[in-house]
Amino acid sequence: MDRISFNQILNKESFYKLKREFLLQDIIYESIRFTEGSESEKIDDSINSITIIFKKETIDDFELDNFGESYNEKSNTVDIECSMSFYDDYLYPKMKNQLDFLKQSFEKEITTKAIYETTAIKRFCSHKLKGLALFIDDINNSQYLDSSFKIKIINEIDRLYEYINTVHLAETSDIPGKIPFKLTKNQVVVLFSLLHKNKIIGEINPLHLHRLIESFFTYYDDKELKFKEIKKSKKAADELLDDKYIKSAEPTLQSLEEIFSESDFFNPQ
Repeated sequence: MDRISFNQILNKESFYKLKREFLLQDIIYESIRFTEGSESEKIDDSINSITIIFKKETIDDFELDNFGESYNEKSNTVDIECSMSFYDDYLYPKMKNQLDFLKQSFEKEITTKAIYETTAIKRFCSHKLKGLALFIDDINNSQYLDSSFKIKIINEIDRLYEYINTVHLAETSDIPGKIPFKLTKNQVVVLFSLLHKNKIIGEINPLHLHRLIESFFTYYDDKELKFKEIKKSKKAADELLDDKYIKSAEPTLQSLEEIFSESDFFNPQ
């Protein structure tokens, strides 16, 4: 199977069918792999690694002439044992390949359907972005997928989301004047992230939230003394607020706290 769809891995039954097909490639099942008995063979589906055998061609030195050509046409091979991981060596590469295919299909569909008018391409891109956001929600909510695989494949989906959003949607949408925040980029991103985390902003997918931040707000660059576009909002939020990143959000959090703690901030006069 060259490609695996997201629907296959997001359906528990079809996912374990895929995993079973992978595990049957282990050398311990070689004798029954292509027999009717393989369907009823009990397999421990908690296992994630198998050992397979592949053949490698070899040529002994004495069989070569002075120009490196073989004296005969015989092909010598040796069996090599190799360990394969279900998630790292099988599933992740295939899902990444599926995302590459989705990207190519996206580009092809725009060309073949001649979707170039601003409103049409905005609607088309929004539909694709919603689909990707749903994939992320479903992957996060799945109980049977490996946690490290989830992180890796969601990162890949994020890249495709960012590509569609910035390369096509943002460049072709007729976006009205944006609200200029007299805050730094980090302050804007962290502020909205906190509003979302504390449920002051209603239920919305984080990817959509950051897309809206980029679409409708600008930040103030006090070095260049001008308002600038917000790009890669989600990446900035991850680097500031996610424990796995080194960058600290303390200066940004402190500056926001000072702004909203000013004595006359909530004075309507």
